[in-house]
Amino acid sequence: MLIEAYKYLYYRVYAWNLRVWGESDVPQFNALFFVIILALLNLMSIPTAIDAFTGGHLIKDSGRNKLILAGVGLVISLISYFLLVHDRKYKEIAKAFSVETPVQKRRRLIAIWLYLIGTFTAFFGFLSMLNR
Repeated sequence: MLIEAYKYLYYRVYAWNLRVWGESDVPQFNALFFVIILALLNLMSIPTAIDAFTGGHLIKDSGRNKLILAGVGLVISLISYFLLVHDRKYKEIAKAFSVETPVQKRRRLIAIWLYLIGTFTAFFGFLSMLNR
């Protein structure tokens, strides 16, 4: 179910980008970049929240943490690429979700907006708690 939600988020961003700018703007990669950024923000929220609530120091400005973040980012990027774009999977995803009913579309769009707002609110909220 989580993978389907990830695919649907990708589909909505892809479809919007395709509608607004067309194929020449490579919407499949723009949507991929967007969902990867959101996934990384969610993952970075975890240690940020732990530090914010415990006063701990999971997040330090060290080379090791930067290397771990880069590795996690690379893994998420590769998984997302092979799940969403490789071998034109974005076409299959678009075809699968393009038959949704108006009720499904409305519910799913509400869920996406809640996810987007929650992602940014959580990350930047925890980050602001650290900087107090």
